[in-house]
Amino acid sequence: MPADSIELNLLFVCSVGLGGSVLGLLGLLLGPKRGWTITGFVFALLLFGGSLAGAALRLRVELCAALVAMGGLALVFAAVRCSWLHRAAGWLLQHLQRPRFQGLVLLLLCPAFIVWWAHQTDQQIAVVDDHTFAPPLELDPSQLREVDTVRAATDQGRAVRLYTLPQDLLSAAERQQLELDMVRNRDLAQKQIRTAAPDNNYNCHGWVFAAGQFWVRGAEVPQILEDNGYRAVSEPRPGDVIVYKDDARTVLHTGLVRTVTEDGLILIESKWGWMGRYIHRPEDQTYGDNWTFYRSEREVHRLRGVGGETPQVAGLKD
Repeated sequence: MPADSIELNLLFVCSVGLGGSVLGLLGLLLGPKRGWTITGFVFALLLFGGSLAGAALRLRVELCAALVAMGGLALVFAAVRCSWLHRAAGWLLQHLQRPRFQGLVLLLLCPAFIVWWAHQTDQQIAVVDDHTFAPPLELDPSQLREVDTVRAATDQGRAVRLYTLPQDLLSAAERQQLELDMVRNRDLAQKQIRTAAPDNNYNCHGWVFAAGQFWVRGAEVPQILEDNGYRAVSEPRPGDVIVYKDDARTVLHTGLVRTVTEDGLILIESKWGWMGRYIHRPEDQTYGDNWTFYRSEREVHRLRGVGGETPQVAGLKD
C-alpha cells in the first residue's frame, strides 16, 4: 500500500476514533442535555460522508464499511430520541401486524427482487479460464477458441489442445482497472512485483507450457506433468514448476520458481489468468494454499510443437 494511502487511512481512523470518543465522553458527563440529538445526527452524517470520501480516495473497503456501520449506529442512537419517530414506529408496527399489509409488502418486494437479480446477472463479466482465474470474475470457458494452426503434444505423443482468447472481450483500460481492483481488494499491493502487463494471448499454463503464446486448460496439466517426466519435490529450486490445486485435486494455477534463498524465501513468477505476470511468494496469490513443486529433467517446459517443430501426436486427449 502506498505511503500516502496509509497516511489517509490513519487520518480517517484517528479522526473518527478521537471524535467519537470525545462525543461519548460528553454524553456520559452531560446526560440528557438539549442539542444531543442533533449532535448525533450530525456525527452520523459526518461518518457517512467520510465513508463516501474514503471510497472516492480508494481507501480500504473495510475502513469504509466500518465508517458506514458506525454512522448507522450513531443514526439509531439519535433517532430513538425523537418522539415523532416513536409515534411513526408505533403506527408502522400496528400495520405490520395485519396480514393484508404483510401480503402487500411481499407482493411488491418479491417480484422486485427477481428483477434486481436478473439485472445483476446480466452485468456479470464473462472472461475465461476453467479453474485458472482469479475468483472475483465470472468464468466462461466457451469464450476460448481452439487453435488449429499449431499442434502441441507431450513427450509421450499425447495431443494438448491450445486456445486463444478474443482480444475484444475487454478494453485495455477495463483490463487495467480490473487488475488494480483485484490486487487492492485481495491485499496484494505490497506482496507482488508485476513483470508483464495484462495480456489476452495466454494464461498461466500457457506461459509455463506453451511459451506464453497460447491458452492451455487446467485439465491438461496433470497429463503434461506425467508424460513429460515431472516428479513432485519438497525442496524447490529455480526452474521448477509450482502447481496449485483445490480440495478436489483440480489444477487451478501454475507458475515457475524463480528464487530460493538460504533462509527459505521462495519467489514465484506466474501469469494470473488474462492479467499480468507477477513475482510473488507461493502464498501471495488468489488461488489458495494447496500447492506442490514439480521438477523435470527437460531443459525447457515448452510442449513439443509449440517451438515450430512437428510433434508425433498419438491422439487428442479425451
